[in-house]
Amino acid sequence: MDSLKEMIVSVCTLSLVIGIVHAIKPGEKFEKQIRLFTACLFLMAVLSPVLDISKNSEPDWSYEAAENTEELYEAADEETIAIAEEELEAALLQELAHQSIPCSRIEAEMNILEDMSISITSVSAVSTRPEEAKEALKELLGEEVNIDADRVY
Repeated sequence: MDSLKEMIVSVCTLSLVIGIVHAIKPGEKFEKQIRLFTACLFLMAVLSPVLDISKNSEPDWSYEAAENTEELYEAADEETIAIAEEELEAALLQELAHQSIPCSRIEAEMNILEDMSISITSVSAVSTRPEEAKEALKELLGEEVNIDADRVY
């Protein structure tokens, strides 16, 4: 019943506004544009109570917000891992160069654990002296990290 009252009030108000717009229109030049505009306004006024578009009702965004937040956390984790891997790779390359161990490429793989700490899972290196590179990396990173070193020819 309230939506019917809203529709009647909206139609009456819009009829008054449309009448005023037609009375003050600048001439026949804009007749089609004014008709289209007023028809759209009239249609919105009639449909808004039926579709329950009102000032008091707000949509429930909680599900979408939770979903977006989860996606944001995942994206942040992925970006954090990517940056950490790049930084570790650069630092390891620099350290091997400091130890005069030639290394053409190092790739690190990391994960974020449940307690939000970052864990180095594995490191692979390509060097002309892979045994020395592997030993130097084990000394730097510890025995827990899976280290693989390949020979470059």
